Amino acid sequence: MERSVAGAGSNAQFTVDSLVEAGEQVVAQVRADIEAHALEVVRLTGAAPSIESSSLDAPALPGPATSREEPTDA
Repeated sequence: MERSVAGAGSNAQFTVDSLVEAGEQVVAQVRADIEAHALEVVRLTGAAPSIESSSLDAPALPGPATSREEPTDA
């Protein structure tokens, strides 16, 4: 029981890291699927694409909410 409790922190962190990675993979695959469907519609209809992307690299999912900006006295 003591070993289980002692390893709970690292096990929890591993679980969180694994879920974040799996989520990023799912989002990237969904984006690729949506783009493929849109391009197929464009191909079938002969229409020009209305949106162009300069890169296929999807941004990473946001992490915990943190503010990088300094608060201002407005």
